[in-house]
Amino acid sequence: MAATEGILVEYVPLLPSKGLLGLYLRTPHGAAIVLDSSLPANPRLERCVMAEELGHHFTVPVTSTFVACTSATARTSYRRDEARALRWACDHLMPLDQFLQAMREGVSTVEELADYFYVTPWMVHARFRFLPSHLCRCLLLCRELTCLGCPEAA
Repeated sequence: MAATEGILVEYVPLLPSKGLLGLYLRTPHGAAIVLDSSLPANPRLERCVMAEELGHHFTVPVTSTFVACTSATARTSYRRDEARALRWACDHLMPLDQFLQAMREGVSTVEELADYFYVTPWMVHARFRFLPSHLCRCLLLCRELTCLGCPEAA
């Protein structure tokens, strides 16, 4: 997908200990995704990080590059951009219809869903956060799944 979009992908040492595993950059010369050089050793995590960075490409306004959060408004905008990119990644890696079908087929724990979609458990939790609230309520009532990441479960 990155190649189709003309996005350069590079692997360099980032700061995984600080949670920095990937960056999306847009320059006058085009778009680039920078991934931490440790990611190829963990292909499932690499897949999730790449999807989230692609999410930035498809959801963030063209004028966005690096964002310095100097105000509450800038931080809110940054969080909104991150949420959009993560939602895109969840929708791409675990489309809602396939996610619900997997549960109907008996895939019923976070770990099983992560294996089924070849994503991290964290990404499954994110998928739950983006489920429409009526679906979360239905899943909880039907007891098809313990919806750990669902806001309705709290």
